[in-house]
Amino acid sequence: TYTSTEHGITFEYPADWDLTEKTNRFDSGPDVEVDDGFNSFKFLDKDDRLNVDDNIFIDLEFVTTMLQNSLVDGSKGDRLIESVSFDEYRIDGHETGSFLYVHDPTSEWSVPLNFEVASLMLAVDNDGNVYTMSYSDNVRDFDTLQGEEIRNHILNSFHFLDSNDKNDEGNNDDNDNDEDN
Repeated sequence: TYTSTEHGITFEYPADWDLTEKTNRFDSGPDVEVDDGFNSFKFLDKDDRLNVDDNIFIDLEFVTTMLQNSLVDGSKGDRLIESVSFDEYRIDGHETGSFLYVHDPTSEWSVPLNFEVASLMLAVDNDGNVYTMSYSDNVRDFDTLQGEEIRNHILNSFHFLDSNDKNDEGNNDDNDNDEDN
């Protein structure tokens, strides 16, 4: 179980996966990532510029569509499998936009891979703030029973800590990597 009062989140992930957290604001990449070398779940904390309630032009649909357009431009061989939908997932009871695309990870890995990667992208509106997360797996395993079970377990266990949880626990992170949930 991963819990962070700094990010205000908790979720479960397989015990044999590795956890990586961003160490400072200058690090690139996700704020939190768990992976087994190929499969991964990534969480990006809210972008303070994208507060849904402060700007009528920024809403969850806009953010999810812009994310899709920025990631699936076709120039790198990316393919959109499922376009933006708001009916597939709810994260911790919150409205969630999602889309699924396939990309060739050759540019991301120093060793050429002979498979494509499927990435499920999610944008979640939690109290007017948009958070993004992704789950990636190779195309061959993405829709297998085991792939679906891992993905669904992580997503179903994901919860935002409410403000009372944050205040009660202070700013201490509890990373318990010993449990397989």
